[in-house]
Amino acid sequence: ARSLIGVRYTSGGTNPETGFDCSGFTSYIYGVTGVSISRSPAGQLSNGAAVSEENLQPGDIIIWANNGSNYAAHSSVYAGNNTIIHATSNKGVQQTDLNNWKAWGQHIIGIRRV
Repeated sequence: ARSLIGVRYTSGGTNPETGFDCSGFTSYIYGVTGVSISRSPAGQLSNGAAVSEENLQPGDIIIWANNGSNYAAHSSVYAGNNTIIHATSNKGVQQTDLNNWKAWGQHIIGIRRV
């Protein structure tokens, strides 16, 4: 995942050549390891097993909603050390502090270990 930091954002994007959207990025990361997961954040809520935030491990998928909503709007991969790697519309693939992302008005609605 870290090797893809800096790849541009593309709505509906699923590969490093054309760019990624958030769930295109997470599904690509798992795909290169031979694991198939759902393509949408909502679908990724049903992949693997549920994990609590206290038990996060690198590689876990975190699904987010905008504050005030429970709609699965964003997905990311936990990178360890309280950071996530994800594709954002303004900066493409980036590594972000978990708490900073929460401060941007996002909240976790699911964590999945695949």
